[in-house]
Amino acid sequence: TISNNILTGTAGYGIWNGNNNSIIRNNSIHGGIVVRGSNVLISDNQITNSILEGILLQDADHVTVQNNIIENISISNSYCYYNSYYGRGLLVLRSNYTLVSNNTIKDTSYYPINLDTSNDTKFINNVIDSSIKCDSSLSDFYSTYSYQIEAQNLTFNSSNYPTTLSFISQDNDGVEINSSDAIPASGMLNVSKYINIQASDNLSVNISYSQSLGANESLLRLYEYIGNSTLSNGSILYRWDLVPESGVDTGNKIVFANLSRFSTFAPLADVTPPEVNITSPQSNSTLTSTFIGINGISIDSSLNYTNISIWQGSNLVNSTTTNYTSWYVYLSVQGDGVYNITATAYDQIGNSATARVENITVSTGGGGGGGGGGWCGNGVCEPWLGENTTTCPTDCGSAPICGNGVCEFGENSTNCPSDCGQPAYCGDGVCNNGENCSTCSQDCGSCPPSQYCGDGSCNNGETCSSCPQDCGLCPPSGGGGTSCPSGMTRCAGVCVNTFSDPSNCGSCGVRCQDEQICSNGACVCPSGLTLCNGECVNLLYNPDNCGSCGNKCVLGVCVNGQCQLNCPEGYYFLNGQCIPYTICEAGQTPCGNTCCLSTQTCDQNTLTCYPPICPAGKTQCGYNCVDLSSDPSNCGSCGHSCPAGQICNNSKCIVISTLETCPQFAPNKCGTTCTDLSKDPSNCGSCGNKCKASESCINGVCTLIPSCPLGSFACGNNCCGVSQTCDPNTLTCTPSICQSGQTQCGSVCIDTSSDRFNCGGCGITCDISEQCISGKCVSSTCGNGKCDLTENCSTCPQDCGSCQCSAPTPDLCNGKCTNILSDSSNCGACGNECQIGYSCDNGVCKGMINANCTIDSDCSQGNCINNKCQFITCTKDSDCLSTQYCNTNLNLCVDGCSSDSACQSIAGSSYKCQLSTHQCVTCPENTVYQNGACVNDSGTYQPIPYQPSQDNPSSLTSRPTFSSKSSPKVFFQEQKQAALDQLFDIFGTSKTRLLAYDQCLRGSLCSTSDDCCGAPCLDSRCACSTSVCTTTADCCSGYCENGKCTSPKSSSLFFLDSISSAFSRSGCSGLIEECSPDEKTCVSYCNGLNILLIASSAGLGAYLWSFFSNPVIGLAAAFLSIIIGISTYPFVGIISAIFIFTFVYSRSLEKIQI
Repeated sequence: TISNNILTGTAGYGIWNGNNNSIIRNNSIHGGIVVRGSNVLISDNQITNSILEGILLQDADHVTVQNNIIENISISNSYCYYNSYYGRGLLVLRSNYTLVSNNTIKDTSYYPINLDTSNDTKFINNVIDSSIKCDSSLSDFYSTYSYQIEAQNLTFNSSNYPTTLSFISQDNDGVEINSSDAIPASGMLNVSKYINIQASDNLSVNISYSQSLGANESLLRLYEYIGNSTLSNGSILYRWDLVPESGVDTGNKIVFANLSRFSTFAPLADVTPPEVNITSPQSNSTLTSTFIGINGISIDSSLNYTNISIWQGSNLVNSTTTNYTSWYVYLSVQGDGVYNITATAYDQIGNSATARVENITVSTGGGGGGGGGGWCGNGVCEPWLGENTTTCPTDCGSAPICGNGVCEFGENSTNCPSDCGQPAYCGDGVCNNGENCSTCSQDCGSCPPSQYCGDGSCNNGETCSSCPQDCGLCPPSGGGGTSCPSGMTRCAGVCVNTFSDPSNCGSCGVRCQDEQICSNGACVCPSGLTLCNGECVNLLYNPDNCGSCGNKCVLGVCVNGQCQLNCPEGYYFLNGQCIPYTICEAGQTPCGNTCCLSTQTCDQNTLTCYPPICPAGKTQCGYNCVDLSSDPSNCGSCGHSCPAGQICNNSKCIVISTLETCPQFAPNKCGTTCTDLSKDPSNCGSCGNKCKASESCINGVCTLIPSCPLGSFACGNNCCGVSQTCDPNTLTCTPSICQSGQTQCGSVCIDTSSDRFNCGGCGITCDISEQCISGKCVSSTCGNGKCDLTENCSTCPQDCGSCQCSAPTPDLCNGKCTNILSDSSNCGACGNECQIGYSCDNGVCKGMINANCTIDSDCSQGNCINNKCQFITCTKDSDCLSTQYCNTNLNLCVDGCSSDSACQSIAGSSYKCQLSTHQCVTCPENTVYQNGACVNDSGTYQPIPYQPSQDNPSSLTSRPTFSSKSSPKVFFQEQKQAALDQLFDIFGTSKTRLLAYDQCLRGSLCSTSDDCCGAPCLDSRCACSTSVCTTTADCCSGYCENGKCTSPKSSSLFFLDSISSAFSRSGCSGLIEECSPDEKTCVSYCNGLNILLIASSAGLGAYLWSFFSNPVIGLAAAFLSIIIGISTYPFVGIISAIFIFTFVYSRSLEKIQI
């Protein structure tokens, strides 16, 4: 063990450890730590200013690194000593089964965390804070050739957007993670979390967030940044792509996804529909062709597609879809008429917006065909016939001008990106215009098995008559006869194409549903949508039709056609279920829902550990055999613990609150929850008895968890070897190798009741200042017969007694017996401490004297007068309230009656005041009250005391009623004890008994003598008293007895007490006195000053008498010092005497001749 060292002056490694089974703890190191051994704990160290690494684990297995602070590695005063060999915060090199938890790594010149050829590494609750980065290209987390990595709550603070990430990496050759600055996402809400991730294989990630987005929070998904493009107006569109299988858990505030491609990611909520606009044609325009060119733009950070449709009234004439931001499409109509055009843009989460142009008049000049003849020179630019600005400038005009901000005919994203946007490419994940299943199957999907009409190619005998969708409409034959052109059908006097007319789809009168289009004579939904129950829906994201019609996601959301559960923390989504993670300790390997030891292998067929160590019906979780169906610490899988208040039933965590009878596996009921008191650490042996984090509940007893050496496993307090088994009934290792009273720790038999290194259980080591007594680490002072402040009945029963509490202190709080009805440190409940100035009255904190109040019931003592809890001083009953009498022993008004009239005014006419007890009493029927008793011919009876209640109207009065507050004596004792405890906390345990002053009398703040219970108020402090008191320190002379200052006994050696009136005692106000155990004889520090004053005055007088040979001068100087001390303060007189002596003595030195 290397602990509690301060190592300075080392630029390299301050600690170099090559041993196994070591502990490096609580060191402050100006340098780094190297470990080249196994089974090592590195904990609670401060590591700074190493020019090598902060912590280097090299060829070191089963190492735990926890609660360390690592900073300024190869960095000094913001200067980087940068090279590719050193400067890492934590380097794990060829080291397996490492646990890294609760560490902070700040400012390193190279990777803060670097894994190299190391497997089975687990990170929990670590923080990387790289405000200084020597190379911005370096990642904060970098691993190479390292597998089976799990990270929980790894926080990256390197950018302005700290991000907490959890991930699981199984088969990645390399993982690089770095926090990222913000990237704009127009129309999306963000939670300011950005992370850049690169990996060689799939990665499961969770990103935590803290912000609340209200109702929009359920829309959070993980998006991947895929680049940006410049729009025709010069603005930049930042493009984000929804990550497949992404979801949100709003309860635990995490966004999760399985990543297969890597970039910068951010949790975003898309709450804004796309912006869509049709730039041409304009409303109320006239066209001369039945082929209409439609130009527009759809802008959205996560655009999915745009549906462009032509309508005639409520009838859909034609439609198509596109994935472009800037788009130009051609749609045909059947003939002349007035049409409307709509363009509806959808984003990837399902938001949509629609643009509309109206009253588009198509007038072909007769024939109802293709725009005036279908040849160059007919005045109509017909691109479907090969016309363009080059082949037919008479119809199509001059060539377009690239750069004018308009994507004109003939321009596209390739030949004019400034007008039409950046070019699309095969493999960008979007089936762009010009791409199809033949030219780009990775974007558009695989082609159907055979050619068909509508596949975009005019082939296999298709013609303009048989397949106008692929081959275009046939040119007009001239004239305007009543017969329809080839391929057209007359329906209700109008020539229509039953292959594409949604009002006459397949045959006349067959009308398609809303949102459907007619394709090949059949009503179908637009591309990307499917007809379910008469509605076109997106099977990828529709929760009522997820993946297929009618497949409703009862819980969670629909992502990529799968119902994605919002899995709680500790679960992951697989095959439509939330599966708990298998959490294994360092050195163990997950195998299905179990954890195998390093000496075992995982059978991939049965997902069990081989060779087995558990009997049938039990599952191995590391060294332990558990029942996954009922173990709340391993519910369904190893390491999956049920939350507080839940039990494990059939491998699932459930809350049992309504069952009349608890199940067999949890037979005991605590409140509304069923549990097993024999093994529930929150209810161990009895409801509410919670074990410590270092304990487990075994047979209803909180037992320290042993720390077993490698190759052995825990069994109660024992550590069994691999050749032994654990008897679940006796919790002992069998066959036994130890004698009775001993515990097996590996291969050694130990007496855990007294062994410092195995105290109470294997591997539990006491601190150097502690000893092991009865299996517990206790202070080295335990056993000295005195229950010190650091001891209690649990840690030291020899000094403090048993923890079995009884009246008058029936409650056990923090190892000490007390009464929660009156204990100010545990008022009403253990740990509920009343604030200063308040005491515990029947389990409620109430104000003591001088505390603030509003009504009498706010005060534990006295009455609420002028919003202060106060006692009223008195000499007679008339000085007190009507519900009080004057206690002449204390000269204080206390609750109780002083006359019959006082009782009758509050309790009723039948009540009398019993002067012996100052209680209002009444007599039973057929008796009369005489001399404090109730009598009749049969004898004497006890009076009945008055009990105020809500049922008694006489108690409902605005005047105060007689209370049940404790006597002033109890208050004073409690106040004095509180002051003593506070002094002991400040000065530590002392053999000298100290007396402190209460809030009412000497030394307390005051404004008048009323604040001091009758004592004088001098300089805003209560001075000493000649009458009432609570301790001897309150008295100007004598000692305090029965609330009154009394002269000291004649045997007192402290004679100054009898003549103290001759000295200025006000100068000693507030000083602490030391008293004898009976508090009847005391010596004041004030008296000590007076003694010193007399001694110094006498010495000065004697010296001046001798120096001047004149007794008058000597006596005058002595009395002068005494008079100064009496008239001011004793120490002023002492200083005066010393000053006079020094002055005269210094003058005498001048006469010495050398």
